[in-house]
Amino acid sequence: MATIGTDDGWELHIYNSFSLHCDGIAEPPPPSTLSLVLQDCRFDRQTMVAQFSSGASLTVDLSDDGYSGPEAMQLNSPDGTIVIWN
Repeated sequence: MATIGTDDGWELHIYNSFSLHCDGIAEPPPPSTLSLVLQDCRFDRQTMVAQFSSGASLTVDLSDDGYSGPEAMQLNSPDGTIVIWN
């Protein structure tokens, strides 16, 4: 599991399989906090790809094979709204 948080209170909890790529080389998820700027985010039926500053990208497997539950991802907004991807 990984969590991405923003300075203004948004949190994305990722439960599915994911990979973090930096400078074209796949790296395991970092053990500490990174400070990155989100530049682009794309979805299709199988993946979510978030493109960050410095060329880093996060790819989340949204396929059935990537599922590990309790849901694929959960987005929490500062006002308490929750969005679930299954």
